[in-house]
Amino acid sequence: MKRLVWILAKIFLLILRADDIIADNDPGQCCGMLWLTMSGPALEHQDLRQGMYRMRSPSEYHQRGGQNILYKWRNEAWYFGLDSHTSGVQSEKTVECPNKVEQWRFWTVKGDMETWSEFQKNVISVTCVDQDGSVLSEDRVLVDEISSTNGFL
Repeated sequence: MKRLVWILAKIFLLILRADDIIADNDPGQCCGMLWLTMSGPALEHQDLRQGMYRMRSPSEYHQRGGQNILYKWRNEAWYFGLDSHTSGVQSEKTVECPNKVEQWRFWTVKGDMETWSEFQKNVISVTCVDQDGSVLSEDRVLVDEISSTNGFL
């Protein structure tokens, strides 16, 4: 009986892992896991948004080990924020999956002045990864060993 329970538990875990891989490789769906990295001023102002995000629904991801979510607002753009009413990072208008977005903007605070940056390329990168942090999508350059950081920089 113990062996049967162990086998069923293993099968269940394999099914969960297969769902992530299928979602990552099916062109009709977005990735099951994403890795968000930033550089320059985006990193300076929105560093807590970096990390690994797991899909909860086709329009929402949750940060592993953090409080942020990635959500699609009104099916027009992707946002990284603490809830579905706030954000610190926003994509250009798109119907694409977040890893296909080329331009992002971010919220900046300088003294008393708070504003959105211009949309920019190459300061924010969203990449498909598997459960272990291995890159599944090669359309963006990422650090060599994501898995060694356990989802965080």
